[in-house]
Amino acid sequence: MMLSLASKNDFEDIYKLWLAANLSVRKSNLEKYDFERILELNPTSCFIATEKNNIIATVFGTFNGRRAWIYHLAVDPHYQRNGYGSLLLKKVEAALKVRGAKKIILGVDLKNAETMPFYKKNGYDIMNDAILMTKEI
Repeated sequence: MMLSLASKNDFEDIYKLWLAANLSVRKSNLEKYDFERILELNPTSCFIATEKNNIIATVFGTFNGRRAWIYHLAVDPHYQRNGYGSLLLKKVEAALKVRGAKKIILGVDLKNAETMPFYKKNGYDIMNDAILMTKEI
């Protein structure tokens, strides 16, 4: 298994991985736009894991100067429970720390609530002082 920075050329394979891993994603063209913007703004904290030239895991870390966010941590179902998710999580945390992040926030989709123990095992806690809200614009 090899870890590397994600590139714009990886999008199609990454999108297929997100679908296979049951992530909540929008239509491909909308996700591609966001993917490219995230890479432009965060080129040192977006990673893929590959095995035999196939993308088997991905994670995106963003930092706005105050808070860091982790998005789309996904591992191919055939490779889950082998430590790849934890490895990617540590890699993105280290990259965000280098950029100056002191706190990382991530969201867990309700349909993927079974991943909560994984995040707790890796040191994440439920935020008791905030409710995340969203608005499409």
